[in-house]
Amino acid sequence: MNKNHVELVFEIAKFKFDIEDYQKKLNFEAVWLFVATLGTWSVSVEWVNTVSVLMVMLLFYFIIMRDEKNKKTYDERLGSLRVEVGKLDQKSDFAKARLRDIDEIKRERLSVSALYLKTPVFSICYVFWMITLVYSMKKLEVLINSLL
Repeated sequence: MNKNHVELVFEIAKFKFDIEDYQKKLNFEAVWLFVATLGTWSVSVEWVNTVSVLMVMLLFYFIIMRDEKNKKTYDERLGSLRVEVGKLDQKSDFAKARLRDIDEIKRERLSVSALYLKTPVFSICYVFWMITLVYSMKKLEVLINSLL
């Protein structure tokens, strides 16, 4: 195995690790999403309640994305890896194995079903936040209609 092969194997492994690390971070931070969303239920003024629910998601977004600045998206990284593998002899076992690695990452880590399976805490907390948002919007709509 030459130096380029080792670097490519390392980049693919690092990509997989980065995805797993991000998914763990989502699950961990989702607990705070749940707690903050639960806190919005104690706000009795309808328009303030709706604003607080939206602020919770905005804050959660900034917490999750604070370490992701200036990084390529997963699709960009996947494309870069495919380009690197494309530079290899496509008939070689090494190139075929790396393409299988990339396809496995896409299928097992980046698909929508994988997102829900790998981040169950986040998925549940996000659904709870969505229910809260819909409920608070309905309350706000009732308030606006009563004022008109």
